[in-house]
Amino acid sequence: MNILIIHRFFHIQGGGERYVFELSRLLKKMGHNVAFFSMHDKNNQKSPWNKYFVSNVSIMSTDLVSRFRLIGRMTYSFEAKRKLSKLIKEFRPDIAHIHNYNVYLSPSILHTLKHYGIPAVQTVHDYHLIAPTRGSLFHNGKICEITKKNKYYRAIFHKCIGGSIMASFIFTVVFYLHKLFNFEEYITTYIAPSHFMKKKLVEYGLSGKKIKYLPIFSSQYAMTTVTKKKFEKKYILYFGRLSPEKGLETLIKAMDNLPNIPLKIVGTGRAKYLQSLKSLAKRSRNIEFVGFKKWKDLKKIIMSAYFCILPSVWYENSPYSAIESFSLGKPVIASKIGGIPEIVKHKQTGLLFDTKNKNDLYINIKNLWSNDNLYFQLSKNSGYIIKENDSSKHYDNLILIYKSVNLLYKIKS
Repeated sequence: MNILIIHRFFHIQGGGERYVFELSRLLKKMGHNVAFFSMHDKNNQKSPWNKYFVSNVSIMSTDLVSRFRLIGRMTYSFEAKRKLSKLIKEFRPDIAHIHNYNVYLSPSILHTLKHYGIPAVQTVHDYHLIAPTRGSLFHNGKICEITKKNKYYRAIFHKCIGGSIMASFIFTVVFYLHKLFNFEEYITTYIAPSHFMKKKLVEYGLSGKKIKYLPIFSSQYAMTTVTKKKFEKKYILYFGRLSPEKGLETLIKAMDNLPNIPLKIVGTGRAKYLQSLKSLAKRSRNIEFVGFKKWKDLKKIIMSAYFCILPSVWYENSPYSAIESFSLGKPVIASKIGGIPEIVKHKQTGLLFDTKNKNDLYINIKNLWSNDNLYFQLSKNSGYIIKENDSSKHYDNLILIYKSVNLLYKIKS
């Protein structure tokens, strides 16, 4: 089967990109041909298909010309249509597996796929599909669902995009245009990596009949026997994107009363926000900001950690960091929000705490750090996630979805 994977980024930004690259490797391993359509970036991985990638635009650009280009890209990109057409003629895909395309690639890709008779399935990694936001349903430090249901105009006066009325106005107008032209009808099936995501999509008006549940997987399994001797220099770990919705302020504040427990924070984010985190952590000498690490080095850091923390304050979908932690035998302490409880089972593979509750997080960290019996039991149990997110099981279920999409597309056509 020739499978075309479409995603806005072709380098690691977060869990969505990790899944895209893991999936492409899995499909190739199983004998399929895979092509990519994305956006040019200096950080991109190498690919013979990058000659068809579209030019780079940034939603953070303040340049007037770049802003106008962005508006055009968000609405309908003729560049994306032209280049995707050329790729399709060379590769001749049997199916397109779309991930995130909003803003950077535009719905013109859906129109192009329809023109060439290529069925499409989309894995929904965030909330771009249902609200004119940056995909997180998170604004001004808290969950924001002000536009539900079909009240997208509220995003303008609420300044949901970067605290700017103008940026929010542009995003909202473009969102209404997408709904007006009903581009979503070109997607035969949506894949939700969590039950929580499927529930939210339905809440916002998407038909539940078009949504299939399929949890993500990780091939980075390296289950080892955990011994006390390994942790003579114990530390706990957060790894991932450094941004407000990840709840790092709660974690840093919880560490105020845990001076003897070292915390490593791995990842990067916007300079201004990163500096605010470092300022908040100044009073705690036990917190180390490690910076961005490629997987080879990050894997070593995870394996040497005692356990991992996921203190998110937004509706996480199916966080890759939790699955990667479990795959390396590490329990996870995580906030009780979004799709997280579907992965982190309380007192089975980890511990859950009340979102934004620094005292509850503090208690959980202290208990797991000092309770060896609990730790080793959670570590042992984390292997269950391997079975739940086994690559072969994921592949079999995905191929069934592909086949059903092809069949439904032919019936519809």
